[in-house]
Amino acid sequence: MKVAIIILMLIASTAAAQNFAVIRNLENQNVGQCEYDSASNTITFEPYVDSVNTCAVWFNFGVTGYRMDTVLTFKSKFKATVHRPTYPAISNDNTTFTLHKQNGKHSDLNLQIKPQNDTTYIATGHPYTYTRLNNFLNSHDNPSVMSSETIMTTKNGLDVKLLTITKSKRGKKKLIWIICRQHAFESVGNYVMEGMLRYLLSDSCSKKLLKNHIFKIVPMVDVESVVNGQSGRMSLPVDYNRDWENPKRTVIRLIEDEIKSTAQKHDYKIFWDIHGTFPGGAPNGNFSYFDLNSTPSKHGNILDYWHKYATISGYMPIPISDNLNKYDGMTADWWNEINYGSSLLFSSTLEIDWAISPKKHEYTPADYITIGKMMIQALE
Repeated sequence: MKVAIIILMLIASTAAAQNFAVIRNLENQNVGQCEYDSASNTITFEPYVDSVNTCAVWFNFGVTGYRMDTVLTFKSKFKATVHRPTYPAISNDNTTFTLHKQNGKHSDLNLQIKPQNDTTYIATGHPYTYTRLNNFLNSHDNPSVMSSETIMTTKNGLDVKLLTITKSKRGKKKLIWIICRQHAFESVGNYVMEGMLRYLLSDSCSKKLLKNHIFKIVPMVDVESVVNGQSGRMSLPVDYNRDWENPKRTVIRLIEDEIKSTAQKHDYKIFWDIHGTFPGGAPNGNFSYFDLNSTPSKHGNILDYWHKYATISGYMPIPISDNLNKYDGMTADWWNEINYGSSLLFSSTLEIDWAISPKKHEYTPADYITIGKMMIQALE
């Protein structure tokens, strides 16, 4: 009997080894070598790192043809990085992902799951794709408050969108600029962005807010890296977030021109640059912000805003500062160099992580969408 069981297991292992396949044709897909050991039902993979200076990794791929009769293990060695994900995300359909706490050492990943389907997708954090953004914008078309234009089309035919949200374009309004996804692997930021957009386009949003304000929004800057699965963090010759002095990339120059142009027409109030700290989460991760213009009055303004946010949300984001203290062409540095007078209340970079919420559970996309919604509510 034992011999028969062993034979059946060997047959199952051999069949699994023969049928195993890697699904690579995904947006945000980023995986290098991928090997499967059927005896232990273990997948060992290396993420593709798009720059030797990349400080974290991004991966999103699917696998099929593994054994269903035992635990499925994902292992990886993360070379030339300083971070590996604490909460990688798993999905059966590449749509709905669930975070899983893994127990690997600092330099590797070791995640074990019980297969629920014959195909499994694994990602550093919940992916947010270029396609999802376009589907969202198409399904939330609201011409009475939002217009969309293509600020630039990339060499591969991908559009970088510039959204204008207001109740009426006539007259001088308070101007708020928001950009997101300068670093492509920081997908968490787009969930916050989606929460902002959902609320601004909803019937719940204050008509007074939309009447008195005009929002200029670039919801996804580095569209090419998002689709190609590159991190965009410190990509060569310089990443998007460090290209704000004499820009080498056309899209950054065009965004700068739009900011300067609209600031002359309206009463410029707020600039937000939405980022994520590390995709995949960290045990002590947080929702934090840089105060980009730290003059005493503007520092008071940003604190006042976040206190209003805390009244709604029940918690206060953590302030952080630039530890490097040197000019490297970052968006933050650009904002500290320009001066639109006393009208600018504050400028700020958000740093968001797939992390533990104040309620002691792992944040989900719905949590981050809610954060975006509450950020707009705090303006009301």
